[in-house]
Amino acid sequence: MTTLLAEVLPLALGAALSPALFVAAVVLLSDPVRPRWRAGSFTAGAAVPLAVIGAAGLVLFHRARGQGHFRVSPVVDLVFGALLLLLAVRTALRPAVGTSHRHPRHAVTSTRACALLGAGLMAVNFSSLALFVPAVKEIALADSVSTADQVVVLAIVVVLALLAVLVPLGLYLIAPAQAQALLTPMLAAAKRHTRAIGMVICLVFGVYLAIKGAARLR
Repeated sequence: MTTLLAEVLPLALGAALSPALFVAAVVLLSDPVRPRWRAGSFTAGAAVPLAVIGAAGLVLFHRARGQGHFRVSPVVDLVFGALLLLLAVRTALRPAVGTSHRHPRHAVTSTRACALLGAGLMAVNFSSLALFVPAVKEIALADSVSTADQVVVLAIVVVLALLAVLVPLGLYLIAPAQAQALLTPMLAAAKRHTRAIGMVICLVFGVYLAIKGAARLR
């Protein structure tokens, strides 16, 4: 299981690098209206798409493993690597959007709305999902790992992929005042550099997956 964890760790950490989710979590925490409950619901909602995709992926990739004529692993790596590279190019060519807009802090007030917001943002967070799916594939195709261990590794990957929201929430729960002092400048930086961060993530991991997939085709 340790070898499998080492294999999926870069993908899980890459999936965690989500400026959009981080910004949304910090905005919820900086609002005086039930920040803990709203941010907690947002985090739980963000976990739902990952859990659903992870469970479905384990089943589907496990079934595909028995089809010897279909080389699942390199094909998945190449497809998602290409998608990330295309997303990097699209981000680079897209006109920059001004950062003067403010996030509507009170647009979602109920915990249910916050959970739906988290689920929605994660469901359209293509750069994170494009790394999460190959990680699920690695787990499902690991012959030397039992099903129980695969579920454990998947749970670890889900937690790691949620670090963009778990870290701000954890800091706030431990020390609210200190967390605000730390997260406020990070929020401003994330808003300013969202486009650049997204482009770099897509480029780096797109190349990583493309090279990995090409090497496995040999």
